[in-house]
Amino acid sequence: MNHGLIVMKNKKEKYKNNKYFKKNLKLLKNRSFELWQAVDAAVSSEVDEEIGDESPEERINNSKILFYCSENPVEMVRNYVAEWEFEPFDTIFLIGMGLGYLPMEAFKQGIGNPRMIVIEPSIHVFLDALAGIDLKDLLTNPRIEIFVGSEIRIADIIGQFRQKLPLGKAVISVHPQYELVFGKVAEPLRKELGERISEVMTQWFTLRENGKLMFRNTMANLPSLFAGIPMRSLRDKFRGVPAICVAAGPSLDEAIGELKQLNHHTLIIACDSAVNALVNSGITPHVVVTVDMSKANIDKLKPYVDDLRETVFIFGLES
Repeated sequence: MNHGLIVMKNKKEKYKNNKYFKKNLKLLKNRSFELWQAVDAAVSSEVDEEIGDESPEERINNSKILFYCSENPVEMVRNYVAEWEFEPFDTIFLIGMGLGYLPMEAFKQGIGNPRMIVIEPSIHVFLDALAGIDLKDLLTNPRIEIFVGSEIRIADIIGQFRQKLPLGKAVISVHPQYELVFGKVAEPLRKELGERISEVMTQWFTLRENGKLMFRNTMANLPSLFAGIPMRSLRDKFRGVPAICVAAGPSLDEAIGELKQLNHHTLIIACDSAVNALVNSGITPHVVVTVDMSKANIDKLKPYVDDLRETVFIFGLES
C-alpha cells in the first residue's frame, strides 16, 4: 500500500471539503467555468507540491499573516480605501487581491460603484482566498471582473474593455501588502497596464478630435483601396532582404551618405516626412508609409509623385 498516495488524497479531500472552499467553488463555477477548471486543476497541483504536514487551515492562517500581519484584515483594507471616490464609468485595475477583503470591502464602503478589474497573478493565492473566507460578495458582484494566473495577458484584458475605458478615469492600484509579499512581481504588470491604458486613451482622444476628418478621408480613400494591391501580396516578397526604416530627424542628414551606398542592397522603408530629404539626395525609397490625416501632409508628398512611380505606397484609410 502506498501511504504517500493515501496522505495526498486525504489532503486533497480535506482541501475540497473546507466549508468556504466548497461554497466559493460553486459560485465560481456559475460565474466562470474556465476559471473553475483552472482552480480544480490547481488544487491537485497544490496538494502534490505541499511540503510537510501543513493543513489548508494552517496555509490560510499563514497567508493572513503575510497579507495583513497582525492587523484586522477588514479594518486594514477599510483604511486603505477610505479616500476612494469613483463614478460608475470609472475603472479600477487592482493588482493582487490578497484573500479578497480589499475588493469586497471597497464596494461595501460606497466608493461609487466603479468597474473593478482584479488581476491576481498567483493561482495559489486565489486558492487560499477561496478556502479562507466567504467570497460571495466578490464572486457575485457584476461590477468586478477577475483574472487569475501567471499566464494573464494584459493586452487581452485591455482589449475587452477598450471601448469603456475612455468613458471615465482608469486607476491602477496594487494591494498594499503585495509588493512586501512577492517583491517586484507587480511592477511589470503595473507598467504594461499604464502603457496599454495610455494607448487606448490616446486613440480615443484622436478620434474625438479628428473623427469627422478621419471619416471623410476614409470615404475618399475607398476607391483607392479597392483599386490597389492588398498588403498581403507583399508577404514573403522580401524574405531575407535587410531593411532600413527612415524617418525625418536631425540624424537623417548625417545618414544620407550611408543610405546612398545601401540603396540597391537593402529595402528602404520611409515615413512620409522623410521623402523630401531622400528624393532630393537621389535616393528613391522602395516603400513609403503615411498615416497622417492632415491635408498639409499629402501636399508635401505631391511634388515627388513622379519620383515615386515605382515605390510601394502604404497608407491608412483615414490618412
